Amino acid sequence: MADSVTTNYGWVKPEVGGSGTTWGNKTNANWDALDTKVKELEDEKFQAGSLHALTAKGTIVDGDELHIADSADTFADKKVLFSTIKSTIKSYLDQWLYAPGDMKYSLVKAAPSGWLIANGNTIGNAASGGTARANADTAVLFAILWDNFAQTELPIQTSTGAASTRGASAAADYAANKRMPLPDIRGRVVAGWDNLTSVSRLTAPLDDTFGATGGASSHTLATNELPTHNHDAGTIATVSAGAHTHTMNMTTSGDDNPGGGNNPISTSGGGATPVNPANYIAANSNGDHVHSITGSTGNAGSGAAHNNTQPTIIANVLIKL
Repeated sequence: MADSVTTNYGWVKPEVGGSGTTWGNKTNANWDALDTKVKELEDEKFQAGSLHALTAKGTIVDGDELHIADSADTFADKKVLFSTIKSTIKSYLDQWLYAPGDMKYSLVKAAPSGWLIANGNTIGNAASGGTARANADTAVLFAILWDNFAQTELPIQTSTGAASTRGASAAADYAANKRMPLPDIRGRVVAGWDNLTSVSRLTAPLDDTFGATGGASSHTLATNELPTHNHDAGTIATVSAGAHTHTMNMTTSGDDNPGGGNNPISTSGGGATPVNPANYIAANSNGDHVHSITGSTGNAGSGAAHNNTQPTIIANVLIKL
């Protein structure tokens, strides 16, 4: 009877009735092959041919499982979900791309994991009552804000939200369950810190204090802020004022003076009896008078405050924990 082989691995099953030497050689070869295969399984090795023959999956989903050897547990056989691998990679990337205290713009309304919205709410430890986040993962950001912002800009609070004074250090206040406000950047733009007096690009009400705020959304111009300008024409009118008379001396003859001689004739302005101009000698001024002018030049404008807002789009400003 000829030799046969096993179904899966083709190991030789020696012919029954064969010589002892033949049986020994073939059996030893089978043991060597079996030893190699068991070692491959222990080392988590897979034959390239069998792996290549498997069906490929086009899209990996969170529930997919991968086989691993756990180095923390003497390389015991375990599985890991793709969702776990994905979140672990994201965590590593976040650490490389952003550091605590970094800010970024975002078009999402809710802050993703590891970020907070810069809206003036508070952070602290789990017992701090922080309104943005009360958790141990805020410790690093708490220290950054405590060290870089003055009490005036970010006033520290007790766990109930009451005003408080700063202690010896950020760590001391954090351990005392105090909470720290985040910068409030809602409706605000950010300017680069001007800490060089030789530059002085910022003017009142802003200054060189880190975290200082200022500016106004509207402004009413004062007179000294107006440019030099002309006014349009208005309506001007004169008003008569001051009573007065005129004295006129007539010639010695004429129809208007039949008696002869220099007869003075006094008339009020505008109301004299008509006389012949040929007989008129002189008129003497009698009675001071003035004329006043009333009216105004043209004007325009309301005096209302003007809008200071530059062209703007609204988004969220996030701070990295």
